[in-house]
Amino acid sequence: PPPPPLPSHPPPPPQPSQPPSPSPPSPPPIPVRRLNVLHIISDDMRADWGAYGRPATTPHLDRLASEGLTFLRAYCQMSVCSPSRQSFLTSQRPDAHRVWNFATTNPRATQALPGHFREAGYLTLGLGKTFHEDAGAWNSDHYWSPERPYRNYTANRCPQPLPFEGLNGGHCVERDEVIADYDLRLAALDYLRFAAGVRKTTSRPFFLMVGFFGAHLPWVAPQRMYDLYNAADLAVPTHPTLGPSQPLISWCARR
Repeated sequence: PPPPPLPSHPPPPPQPSQPPSPSPPSPPPIPVRRLNVLHIISDDMRADWGAYGRPATTPHLDRLASEGLTFLRAYCQMSVCSPSRQSFLTSQRPDAHRVWNFATTNPRATQALPGHFREAGYLTLGLGKTFHEDAGAWNSDHYWSPERPYRNYTANRCPQPLPFEGLNGGHCVERDEVIADYDLRLAALDYLRFAAGVRKTTSRPFFLMVGFFGAHLPWVAPQRMYDLYNAADLAVPTHPTLGPSQPLISWCARR
């Protein structure tokens, strides 16, 4: 005979629905330490350093290049001071801001690098030739903090005249103490100590920009710097004037 049927069991009662487990709390955000920024500019300096394989004696710059990031394909926007500075300090190309010479600037409402840091709460201090205009202090009320006044740049004079308006050049030997950039260096160290003190006492980060006038003419240096080179071994430029393939806007004459 067939086996007896298995006893039937009622289905288990439905279980009450459980609320979903709460998600674990998000970890607190990691505080971001805002770094101090020291921005150094050197006027009219080409990449003729030892770090770039050139025959110049530049041990300190070479050391800086070896310990940091060295750009091998970085180019100047324009061949003269003001348009280049009005470009890279505002992140606008000359084609956009249309500052081509020394006669015009960006509108004063234009944001620039030091102003960006100032709006972010940084102490912003400036010395020397950052912008070309107003001895570097162009638009200073908008860009720089009032705790220290902007320190204007100055230039040395050499007795040898050059065919440029208001400029002299040549082989000029001076003591360190009377060279404008030497004095700027001392002032920059003073501003740096002040900014570091503010950071220590208030935790406020700083942006310090220092614009050295060299290697712009006139070429003033102590004798020990000239002794590093033999003038007879220095190669002269192969293209002393504008090449036929270059646009006229890249050539500036003071008139």
